[in-house]
Amino acid sequence: MERIPYAYCNEFFTPRNRKQKFCNKADCQKARKVAWLRNKMATDSDYEADQKLSHKKWTVSGLRTAFLTLVKQKQERLTGVNPKLESLRKTVSI
Repeated sequence: MERIPYAYCNEFFTPRNRKQKFCNKADCQKARKVAWLRNKMATDSDYEADQKLSHKKWTVSGLRTAFLTLVKQKQERLTGVNPKLESLRKTVSI
């Protein structure tokens, strides 16, 4: 097989099979997943409706807010720093 560029990073490679279009780098894998999701949402109306309903439940129920609060508390425990105060300190540093 001839060398072809990856679909996202444009580096040349010899594919293992005809379907391979993305490398294993994090950015390329993210692009592959985004492309799959866009295609799935465009072609599968049931999947799209389920995703919208799930998102609505997540944001309306307050679970999102509770989850983000827990993440911030964990971050503060691990780093010993309040993220809001830290960003303010960086902005105002003399």
